[in-house]
Amino acid sequence: MAIVNRSVLLALLLVSTHAAANTITPAPHGLVEPSPATQTGRWLQVQREGNQASQHIQVSTAAEQELSSQRWLDSYSHSIPDLYEQGAEGKADN
Repeated sequence: MAIVNRSVLLALLLVSTHAAANTITPAPHGLVEPSPATQTGRWLQVQREGNQASQHIQVSTAAEQELSSQRWLDSYSHSIPDLYEQGAEGKADN
């Protein structure tokens, strides 16, 4: 009798698992569920779509490009320390 009860329970479990698997709705855009709308998410969407991008092409002058390149090159003159000291990271004033 116990074997029959186990068989019936196993059959019911398999049927219910199969039915539950068929009721799961797939995500609308692949494997990832859409995240709830947050302000950050909306900003990222605006950036990704590019609809709000300026139609005016932004160019820099030769002098601005030279200063930018020099600033980039100067960044290599500072060595990267082996270890950072605790508490030496600075503080932000609010």
